[in-house]
Amino acid sequence: PCLVMLESLAHWIMSRGDLSFLIPTQPGSEWQAPCRIRHLVDSLDALVLQGGADVCPLHYGEEPRRPEWGGDPRRDQYEMALIAEFLRQGKPILGICRGMQLLNVVMGGSLYQDLPEECPSPVVHRDFDSPGAVHSVQFTPGGRLTELYGGGSGGAVVSVHHQAVKHVGRGLVVEAISPEDGLIEAIRLQDEAPFA
Repeated sequence: PCLVMLESLAHWIMSRGDLSFLIPTQPGSEWQAPCRIRHLVDSLDALVLQGGADVCPLHYGEEPRRPEWGGDPRRDQYEMALIAEFLRQGKPILGICRGMQLLNVVMGGSLYQDLPEECPSPVVHRDFDSPGAVHSVQFTPGGRLTELYGGGSGGAVVSVHHQAVKHVGRGLVVEAISPEDGLIEAIRLQDEAPFA
Protein backbone atom coordinates (compact mmCIF):
# COMPACT_ATOMS: atom_id res chain seq x y z
CA PRO A 1 0.00 0.00 0.00
CA CYS A 2 1.01 3.57 -0.62
CA LEU A 3 1.07 6.17 2.17
CA VAL A 4 0.29 9.71 1.00
CA MET A 5 -0.42 13.06 2.64
CA LEU A 6 -1.93 15.70 0.41
CA GLU A 7 0.33 18.74 0.36
CA SER A 8 -2.68 21.07 0.52
CA LEU A 9 -3.86 19.31 3.71
CA ALA A 10 -0.40 19.59 5.27
CA HIS A 11 -0.25 23.30 4.38
CA TRP A 12 -3.72 23.88 5.85
CA ILE A 13 -2.66 22.24 9.13
CA MET A 14 0.61 24.21 9.22
CA SER A 15 -1.07 27.52 8.35
CA ARG A 16 -1.50 28.23 12.09
CA GLY A 17 1.96 27.16 13.11
CA ASP A 18 1.28 23.48 13.83
CA LEU A 19 3.59 20.74 12.60
CA SER A 20 2.00 18.00 10.51
CA PHE A 21 3.46 14.64 9.69
CA LEU A 22 2.38 11.17 8.62
CA ILE A 23 1.92 8.44 11.20
CA PRO A 24 2.67 5.31 9.16
CA THR A 25 1.12 1.98 10.02
CA GLN A 26 3.57 0.19 12.30
CA PRO A 27 5.26 -2.99 11.02
CA GLY A 28 4.37 -6.32 12.59
CA SER A 29 1.73 -6.72 15.27
CA GLU A 30 3.60 -5.36 18.30
CA TRP A 31 1.96 -1.93 17.75
CA GLN A 32 -1.30 -3.52 18.90
CA ALA A 33 -0.07 -3.49 22.49
CA PRO A 34 -2.07 -0.69 24.17
CA CYS A 35 1.08 0.81 25.67
CA ARG A 36 2.61 1.33 22.20
CA ILE A 37 -0.43 3.25 20.95
CA ARG A 38 -0.70 5.17 24.25
CA HIS A 39 2.94 6.32 24.09
CA LEU A 40 2.55 7.39 20.46
CA VAL A 41 -0.60 9.40 21.19
CA ASP A 42 1.03 10.91 24.30
CA SER A 43 3.42 12.77 21.99
CA LEU A 44 0.74 14.14 19.64
CA ASP A 45 -1.69 17.05 20.05
CA ALA A 46 -4.39 16.11 17.53
CA LEU A 47 -5.25 13.60 14.83
CA VAL A 48 -6.38 14.31 11.27
CA LEU A 49 -7.63 11.26 9.39
CA GLN A 50 -7.78 11.81 5.65
CA GLY A 51 -9.40 9.94 2.78
CA GLY A 52 -8.17 6.82 1.07
CA ALA A 53 -9.14 3.17 0.74
CA ASP A 54 -12.58 1.93 1.69
CA VAL A 55 -13.29 1.05 5.31
CA CYS A 56 -13.52 -2.75 5.40
CA PRO A 57 -17.17 -3.79 5.86
CA LEU A 58 -16.12 -6.53 8.29
CA HIS A 59 -15.52 -3.77 10.85
CA TYR A 60 -19.23 -2.91 10.87
CA GLY A 61 -20.53 -6.46 10.70
CA GLU A 62 -20.97 -6.93 6.95
CA GLU A 63 -19.23 -8.98 4.28
CA PRO A 64 -17.78 -7.00 1.35
CA ARG A 65 -20.37 -7.13 -1.44
CA ARG A 66 -17.53 -7.10 -3.97
CA PRO A 67 -13.86 -8.09 -3.53
CA GLU A 68 -12.67 -4.60 -4.46
CA TRP A 69 -14.72 -3.15 -1.57
CA GLY A 70 -12.69 -5.05 1.05
CA GLY A 71 -10.65 -1.93 1.85
CA ASP A 72 -7.45 -2.00 3.86
CA PRO A 73 -8.24 -3.86 7.12
CA ARG A 74 -4.69 -3.36 8.49
CA ARG A 75 -4.91 0.43 8.08
CA ASP A 76 -8.44 0.35 9.54
CA GLN A 77 -7.30 -1.51 12.67
CA TYR A 78 -4.37 0.83 13.23
CA GLU A 79 -6.42 4.00 12.74
CA MET A 80 -9.25 2.61 14.89
CA ALA A 81 -6.73 2.04 17.71
CA LEU A 82 -5.48 5.62 17.26
CA ILE A 83 -9.05 6.99 17.37
CA ALA A 84 -9.84 5.02 20.53
CA GLU A 85 -6.70 6.30 22.28
CA PHE A 86 -7.20 9.91 21.15
CA LEU A 87 -10.76 9.75 22.51
CA ARG A 88 -9.50 8.18 25.77
CA GLN A 89 -6.92 10.96 26.19
CA GLY A 90 -9.45 13.67 25.30
CA LYS A 91 -7.49 14.93 22.29
CA PRO A 92 -9.16 16.35 19.16
CA ILE A 93 -9.80 14.37 15.98
CA LEU A 94 -10.79 15.60 12.53
CA GLY A 95 -11.92 12.93 10.08
CA ILE A 96 -12.14 13.85 6.41
CA CYS A 97 -14.09 11.53 4.07
CA ARG A 98 -12.79 8.05 5.02
CA GLY A 99 -11.69 9.49 8.38
CA MET A 100 -15.26 10.57 9.20
CA GLN A 101 -16.59 7.19 8.07
CA LEU A 102 -14.04 5.34 10.21
CA LEU A 103 -14.93 7.46 13.27
CA ASN A 104 -18.56 6.46 12.72
CA VAL A 105 -17.60 2.77 12.58
CA VAL A 106 -15.49 3.06 15.77
CA MET A 107 -18.58 4.46 17.50
CA GLY A 108 -20.68 1.47 16.36
CA GLY A 109 -22.18 2.94 13.19
CA SER A 110 -22.33 1.44 9.73
CA LEU A 111 -21.69 2.52 6.14
CA TYR A 112 -23.18 2.14 2.70
CA GLN A 113 -20.60 0.03 0.89
CA ASP A 114 -21.44 1.59 -2.46
CA LEU A 115 -23.74 4.57 -2.92
CA PRO A 116 -24.90 3.96 -6.50
CA GLU A 117 -25.85 0.36 -5.65
CA GLU A 118 -27.29 0.76 -2.14
CA CYS A 119 -28.53 4.35 -2.12
CA PRO A 120 -29.38 5.43 -5.69
CA SER A 121 -29.62 9.21 -5.98
CA PRO A 122 -29.63 11.97 -8.57
CA VAL A 123 -26.65 13.46 -6.71
CA VAL A 124 -23.26 12.36 -8.01
CA HIS A 125 -20.97 11.73 -5.06
CA ARG A 126 -18.11 10.29 -7.15
CA ASP A 127 -17.24 11.06 -10.74
CA PHE A 128 -14.38 9.07 -12.27
CA ASP A 129 -14.24 11.44 -15.25
CA SER A 130 -13.36 14.52 -13.18
CA PRO A 131 -11.32 15.34 -10.04
CA GLY A 132 -14.49 15.31 -7.98
CA ALA A 133 -18.22 15.76 -8.02
CA VAL A 134 -19.51 19.07 -6.63
CA HIS A 135 -22.83 19.09 -4.79
CA SER A 136 -24.55 21.12 -2.10
CA VAL A 137 -24.58 20.47 1.64
CA GLN A 138 -27.00 21.74 4.25
CA PHE A 139 -25.92 22.29 7.85
CA THR A 140 -28.09 21.05 10.69
CA PRO A 141 -29.87 24.04 12.26
CA GLY A 142 -28.28 24.89 15.60
CA GLY A 143 -25.33 22.58 14.90
CA ARG A 144 -21.64 23.27 15.35
CA LEU A 145 -21.01 23.84 11.63
CA THR A 146 -23.82 26.40 11.51
CA GLU A 147 -22.11 28.16 14.43
CA LEU A 148 -18.61 27.91 12.90
CA TYR A 149 -19.85 29.36 9.62
CA GLY A 150 -21.60 32.32 11.20
CA GLY A 151 -25.14 31.02 10.94
CA GLY A 152 -24.72 29.88 7.34
CA SER A 153 -26.92 27.09 6.08
CA GLY A 154 -24.37 25.23 3.97
CA GLY A 155 -22.62 25.50 0.66
CA ALA A 156 -20.94 23.27 -1.90
CA VAL A 157 -18.44 20.45 -1.39
CA VAL A 158 -16.21 18.39 -3.64
CA SER A 159 -17.05 14.73 -3.19
CA VAL A 160 -14.99 11.73 -4.28
CA HIS A 161 -16.44 8.92 -2.16
CA HIS A 162 -18.59 5.90 -2.87
CA GLN A 163 -19.04 4.88 0.78
CA ALA A 164 -21.05 6.96 3.25
CA VAL A 165 -22.54 6.89 6.74
CA LYS A 166 -25.61 4.64 6.87
CA HIS A 167 -26.40 4.36 10.58
CA VAL A 168 -24.90 6.98 12.91
CA GLY A 169 -22.74 5.61 15.74
CA ARG A 170 -23.23 6.12 19.49
CA GLY A 171 -22.69 9.63 20.76
CA LEU A 172 -22.51 11.17 17.28
CA VAL A 173 -24.84 13.79 15.81
CA VAL A 174 -25.41 14.76 12.20
CA GLU A 175 -23.92 18.15 11.33
CA ALA A 176 -24.61 18.27 7.57
CA ILE A 177 -26.48 16.41 4.86
CA SER A 178 -26.75 16.43 1.11
CA PRO A 179 -30.21 18.07 0.82
CA GLU A 180 -31.15 16.38 -2.45
CA ASP A 181 -30.80 12.81 -1.15
CA GLY A 182 -30.45 13.15 2.64
CA LEU A 183 -27.01 11.51 2.66
CA ILE A 184 -25.01 12.33 5.80
CA GLU A 185 -22.05 14.57 4.96
CA ALA A 186 -20.72 15.54 8.42
CA ILE A 187 -20.98 14.14 11.94
CA ARG A 188 -19.68 15.27 15.33
CA LEU A 189 -19.13 13.69 18.71
CA GLN A 190 -21.76 15.20 21.03
CA ASP A 191 -19.31 15.64 23.88
CA GLU A 192 -17.45 18.95 23.69
CA ALA A 193 -14.21 17.30 24.78
CA PRO A 194 -12.61 15.86 22.85
CA PHE A 195 -13.61 17.58 19.65
CA ALA A 196 -14.23 14.91 17.03
